[in-house]
Amino acid sequence: MIEKLNRVFEKLPPEHRDIMREAFTILIEEVINAIVKEIRDGFERQGKENERIWQAIKEGFERQEKENQRIWQAIEEMRKSNEEQFKEYGRLLRKIENPTRSNLKEYGKQLKRQMKDLINSF
Repeated sequence: MIEKLNRVFEKLPPEHRDIMREAFTILIEEVINAIVKEIRDGFERQGKENERIWQAIKEGFERQEKENQRIWQAIEEMRKSNEEQFKEYGRLLRKIENPTRSNLKEYGKQLKRQMKDLINSF
């Protein structure tokens, strides 16, 4: 592109060449500056968008962490409740088993007496 411009400038009268070169140099600098500014602004906009996205992700993780804590707390409460229920069931079973065991012992004693009485009757 610069070679083409130089060829065009060479065709101009000598008194206009420097002015045209300077004008094109200024124009090219302005275009480059505008492009750089647009790129810089684009990066800045993208950076702000990225920050907004990361903030939303962070807030989502924080909400999820609170929800997970609430769920684990509910699970722990259920576990404690179940533990208490199992203890209560254990107490109830012992109440039921103890009389049954004593009844079995008494029944066993009665059987032994009856067998002794039966043997003695012969």
